[in-house]
Amino acid sequence: MRPKGLSPTLYSALALAALALIFTTNAVGVSERVIHNFIIYPNGADPSGSLIADAVGNLYGATAIGGEHGYGTVFQLTRKPDGKWAETILHSFAGNSAAGLHDGSLPLGGLTFDASGNLYGITLLGGTQACGCGTVFELTPTAGGKWDYGVIYRFDGVGISPNGGVVFDAGGNLYSL
Repeated sequence: MRPKGLSPTLYSALALAALALIFTTNAVGVSERVIHNFIIYPNGADPSGSLIADAVGNLYGATAIGGEHGYGTVFQLTRKPDGKWAETILHSFAGNSAAGLHDGSLPLGGLTFDASGNLYGITLLGGTQACGCGTVFELTPTAGGKWDYGVIYRFDGVGISPNGGVVFDAGGNLYSL
C-alpha cells in the first residue's frame, strides 16, 4: 500500500531503489576464484559430474576427454600449503585399445566413495570390443598414494551406455542411471 501524499511514480522509484540496494548489499563480498585449469593432454579436460571430497579435503572428479590416451581421466585435486591446488591423475582411460585394454571411455556422472575409501564411477562407452556399451569401475587406494583401477562390470547390450553418477544404498548395492 502506498503512503498518502506520495505519487505513484515516486513510490515506484523508491521501491525499485530499495530492491536495488538490497540485492547490491547481498552481492557485496561474493567472489569466485578458479582453483584449477584443465589441460586436455596429458591431464584431461571437460570435467563431468560433481566433485566429491574425502575426509581431509581432497577433491575427486572425472574428465570426459583427454588424458594419456584421449578417453578421459579420474583425477584428485589436493590443496598445497601455499593455497594452490595440485592435480594428480588416478587413472587415464584407454578405451578399447589395440593393446586389449577394455577399461572404458568417456567417464560421465559423478564418482562416489564406499565405506572403505574406494572410488566408483561409470563410463558411457567402452568395456568390450563387441559392444563398447560402458563400464562400472572401481579405484582402490594403495600404499604410496597410488590407486589400482578395475572394471567391476561391463555392459553387454542388455543395459547400455550409463550416463549418471553412481550411488550406494544402505545394503551396499551400487546403482547408476
